Amino acid sequence: MARQTLTKGLRGGLLVLACVAFLSSVWQGWRWLQAEQFNQALAQQDYLTAARYPGAAGAFAQAYAVQQQGAFRASVEASAALPELPPPLALRRDYNLATLYLERGLQELQQGQQDLAWPLLELAKSTLRAVLRRDSRHWQAKFNLERALALLPDPIEGPPPPRVQPNFSRRSLVKTPGRRELP
Repeated sequence: MARQTLTKGLRGGLLVLACVAFLSSVWQGWRWLQAEQFNQALAQQDYLTAARYPGAAGAFAQAYAVQQQGAFRASVEASAALPELPPPLALRRDYNLATLYLERGLQELQQGQQDLAWPLLELAKSTLRAVLRRDSRHWQAKFNLERALALLPDPIEGPPPPRVQPNFSRRSLVKTPGRRELP
């Protein structure tokens, strides 16, 4: 009798284990299918479809889709609202933001709006430098930084200018006592 209860318990445990394994494999298959659809959407440059993918990669695709539509403010807001990204995606996000700032700065320069272009170019330079600090071999960031520096060079910081003494008259030297007597 005890043996029958043990056998029934073992069968029940194996049945539960089989159900868990089956559900786990179904879930893994579903995730694989989603990843495959995401990769196909990226290969076809259909970023709006890729944006439906859950997680950081889908949010990144959504922000990139907004950027591709050319909406500057919405693109900056979408990029800023991205959740915590893994380092490779964070690097791409920052590079995309810097490129967005650079392109918008170039547009403003072409329209003769230097007062709007200079801050955008400064943002592009600082963001590109941050990208290059994380990955010094990022050639696109180097190229874009060179473009931004050609448009808006950094101020030259050298030694401070020499201190110029104020004009003085020679008479003041003669009339100034060199030594005073003690009282």
